[in-house]
Amino acid sequence: MTPIWHCSRRIFFPKESNEMNINTPSMPTDADRLVYWLDRICVFGGRRTGSSSEQQASAWLGEVLAAMGGRLSVQDDAWSGWRPKLASIEAGGAIFEACALLNAPGTPAQGLHAPVLDLGRGTPEDFATHAAQIPGRIILVAHERMFSATTVHRRVKYAEAVARGAAGMLVVGHQPGSPVAGSTGMEANEGIPAMGISPETAAALVTAGEATLHLAVETVPATARSHFLEFGPTDGPVVVLSAHIDGHDPAEAALDNASGCAILLTLAEEVARQSDLPVRLRFCFFNLEEWRLTGSRNHVATLDQTDRDQIIVNINLDSLGIAGPMTALTSDFPHLGPFLQQVFASVGEDLQIHLPFQANSDHANFAEAGIPAFRLLGGFDDPASSAMAILSGGDRRDIVSMPDLVRAKVAVHATMHASMALPPSSLR
Repeated sequence: MTPIWHCSRRIFFPKESNEMNINTPSMPTDADRLVYWLDRICVFGGRRTGSSSEQQASAWLGEVLAAMGGRLSVQDDAWSGWRPKLASIEAGGAIFEACALLNAPGTPAQGLHAPVLDLGRGTPEDFATHAAQIPGRIILVAHERMFSATTVHRRVKYAEAVARGAAGMLVVGHQPGSPVAGSTGMEANEGIPAMGISPETAAALVTAGEATLHLAVETVPATARSHFLEFGPTDGPVVVLSAHIDGHDPAEAALDNASGCAILLTLAEEVARQSDLPVRLRFCFFNLEEWRLTGSRNHVATLDQTDRDQIIVNINLDSLGIAGPMTALTSDFPHLGPFLQQVFASVGEDLQIHLPFQANSDHANFAEAGIPAFRLLGGFDDPASSAMAILSGGDRRDIVSMPDLVRAKVAVHATMHASMALPPSSLR
């Protein structure tokens, strides 16, 4: 249910909470607001773009942002409207659950039957070693933790499988009992049928030696909405803060990326009651991030060179509320890392920096346009972190560490304010 908002000096509280007055001593803490927003987003479900979950979340988000004041705008992006209708696997006389990879083509109506070939991790070297065995087979490859400098991304493995003539591809998840989600990285219905499976299903398929894939998909052209809220002057320098609202099916997409959206909403509440901001603050809630970063790519494409030159930095929040140090992926901007480490140190945080460009979230489109941009995330290069639950049935709100989400919010707040004091050219 959409909350009904009561406003007291532009502070916003839902009707179901105890109404508070700005002069009372019981003001909500960062944790209060982050918990509230995280719950409100996750209650819709996984928010795969085009699903009823995403559509309801997007409509709710529009109402919430409109209630905060500021300059509200939207961007409706045309997309394929791809959606899965059936995803399962038959092997050894049993039927197994699977999760269709976004944009994968379907199988024939009777299914796709073929021998199974396990390529282990599924690196380019693995594909090259087994090149002669791959044509006509269903390839198994391992899901890898996404937040690592050494990760071989799923889309690389998929491209190899397609190029080498595989009949289908299955990505083996690491969370017991849960298939893994993800995208093919290609256009809708391009390539070969592909799904994510659980480790138990993979073991059964290897034992059987062959399998029949059943994947039915539907493509109906549609639009998906991104939301923008801006405060401060109407022109001049701008700090852009972003997070993506869309997610995946298996759970609630809590870490990826209700966590980032909860921080953005908490910050927007605070900014809404400020006056005389020295520069513009633009809050971007992108859609279609899981679909080749389409929402942010189209947004950046609408910006002319003057618009791009006015952006001081893009602060992109994606997968936070994870124990341990945070990491900034700073997209080959050498001045960005030292600036961020100084700001984070001022609030007691030891920020890790990964300088090489990584196209794994919406910051990538800003960076490719020459705009200083970074992704802030948790769990980078930590195989024991809760980030391993992302894209699986484990990505639910109870896995989000609220103390660590508060840490991230405090650090982002400091970064936002420090960025406002910079000239637009300083981090380039």
